[in-house]
Formats: sequence, C-alpha cells, structure tokens
Amino acid sequence: MESHESLAAALASAISAPAKLADRLATLESEVAELRHKAATSASPMGGQRLLEWVPLSRYCEASGESSECIRSRRRSGIWLEGVEWRRAGDKKIWINLKAVEKWASTSSSAPRRSA
Repeated sequence: MESHESLAAALASAISAPAKLADRLATLESEVAELRHKAATSASPMGGQRLLEWVPLSRYCEASGESSECIRSRRRSGIWLEGVEWRRAGDKKIWINLKAVEKWASTSSSAPRRSA
C-alpha cells in the first residue's frame, strides 16, 4: 500500500511541476521587467528619477541648483548650443536636454562652440 501512496504522491508532484515552473517563470519575467524599468529611469546626477529627456528651465534650475542667469550666460556665450543642450518650445519657454547636459558636463570646456 505504501508503494501506491508514494507512487500517487510522485505522480501528483510530476503533474504540478509544470504549473510551478510557469509560476516561477512569470515571477522572473516580472522581476526582469522591473529591473529594466529601473535601469531606464535611473537616477540622474541632478537627483531624482529621470523620466524625461527634456525638462523646463525652471525644473532644471530647481533640480541642479543652478540659476537661470547661469544658463542664460551659457546659451548666449555659445557654450550651450540651441537644439543640443537647450531649445525654445512652441510656447517660447526654454527647455533643457538632460542627456546633452550630462554629456557636456563630462567633457566640459568653457570655450564657446559653434553649431554645425
């Protein structure tokens, strides 16, 4: 009788194994998706989560601690280029490109650049 019970238990375990594997696979896929999302929205050097590439000047100044006058000086002197580090939106407000600013900061020079 024990052999029938152990055989039944082994059979039940074998039958439930694919369902357990499917559950585990779904859990792992969910964890991978979460990690990909975290990587895509990794913290920027300015702090906070980066979800956008372009942000309004006021938000950039708030997050970076730099003044709008500092940004204006970089724009006017040609250190930051229109269409690269900054742009004027349809409502005439200035927007800052976070990726371009991070690239500029890592290879920064105080010399003005000329647009291509």
